[in-house]
Parts: sequence; C-alpha cells; structure tokens
Amino acid sequence: MGTFLKSFVGGFFGRVLAALFIAVCALFGFGPDRWAAVMIGDLPIPLVVARIAFLALGVIAFTVWLTGRLSFGLRLKPDMTIADVTNYMVNDSSVELKKPKPAEIAQFGRAKGKLLNWPGIGHQDALARVQTALNNGILDAWGCRELKPGGNATFNFEQWQRPIPKEYWESAYLDSFFCFHTTNKMAQTAPLPGKNAERYSGIMMNKRQVKLTWPPNPWWRRILADLRFIRRKNYFGKEIDSHYRPTELG
Repeated sequence: MGTFLKSFVGGFFGRVLAALFIAVCALFGFGPDRWAAVMIGDLPIPLVVARIAFLALGVIAFTVWLTGRLSFGLRLKPDMTIADVTNYMVNDSSVELKKPKPAEIAQFGRAKGKLLNWPGIGHQDALARVQTALNNGILDAWGCRELKPGGNATFNFEQWQRPIPKEYWESAYLDSFFCFHTTNKMAQTAPLPGKNAERYSGIMMNKRQVKLTWPPNPWWRRILADLRFIRRKNYFGKEIDSHYRPTELG
C-alpha cells in the first residue's frame, strides 16, 4: 500500500491532489507532519513553510480546475430552435404577451356561421421581442447561411450552422413566414428594405440565454395550468408537449 501511494504521489497530478488534501488537513489541524515530510523529501524546507506552500498550491490547483469547469459550462451553444423559443415564451415563460381574441362565430363573408379562432397572436409578439433582443445584442443566434445570396430557393443553404454576427441584424430581420417551422431548407431571415443581406435558415439560439432573458413560470403555475387542462400550443394552435413536439391530439 505504501509503495502504491508513493508511486501515485510521484506523478504531477498526484502531487497536486496530495497538496490539496494536505492543505485541507493543515487548514483544520489534522494529519501528521510526516505527510508533509514525504512531500518535501530531502529538501531543506521547514514543515510549517511546506504546509503553507501546500495550502497555496492546493488553492491554486482547485481555482484553475473550477475556472475551467465554469468557463466550459458557460460556453454558448445552439440548442433551441427559433420556433421552440417562441413556444417556450408563450407557454412556459413569465413574460406577458399579447393574447388572442376569444373564438367567435363569423357574422358575414364566406366564413359566415363558422367558428373563427385567432391562434398565433402570442407567438407573433414573442418573435417581435426576440427580434428586439437580437437588435440590441442581448441574444446570440446561429444559422445555416445561404449559399447563393439573393435567392430564396429550397436546398440553397449550408448544412452546418455558424454564429450569426450581431451586426447582421442591422440589415436583416426574422421572417415570420418560416420562423414558426423547424427547417434548414427555407429562409427564416430576410433583408431589410434597401439592404442586401444574405439569408439564413435553421435559426437556433441558446436555451440558457433565452431563459435568462425571459425567466420561466413558477412551477406552481404549470401545475395550475395542468389542473385547468390548459395545454401548450404552437403558433398554429396545435397541442404540443413539454419539449414542444406535437402530441397525438395535436
């Protein structure tokens, strides 16, 4: 067992871990002095100095490790489609959006006598707020860039996603015609009048950013909604599940 410990301590990472362990022990006044003596070997270093050095090394090693973990965890990645962003905002966020008018019976025209619904009003308001956040640089977006700028043909986009520059939104906007669909084959952005901007399809955003911008509803509101049989719905009024995929009823 002693041979195994010495061989493990002999490695660099072993020394870092041992230093952290000894630092914790020293901080709380535990552990025999011979632990520190094993680490310093034949070096003419007082044990008190060695313990302080081990404590400093342990803190530095732990800080470097923790900083690396946090920076990796905070690295943004595209993990939410633009359609799901609006579905989340309408169904699960605490933001106050425009409400659709109640269903009513048409009184005239070709639809006279039929029940008229007005779905999608909240989703359109949500998309407008996403556009505002993009214009202000609050949100990041990714997409498949148009291969031949100026066209609007199907299958005319890259099959990989790239970050969309923030200055792009000075000359383009989210085109609602296809933003409520999940697609990477039709343009979801369009140039502003008088601008010559390339189009993007497959628009995606970062879920953490979206939820920080528009916090989710408290858990009890979702429970109340389920008890009242208030189901999640997409732009087209179809029922969707908690992952914003169509249900069998939808």
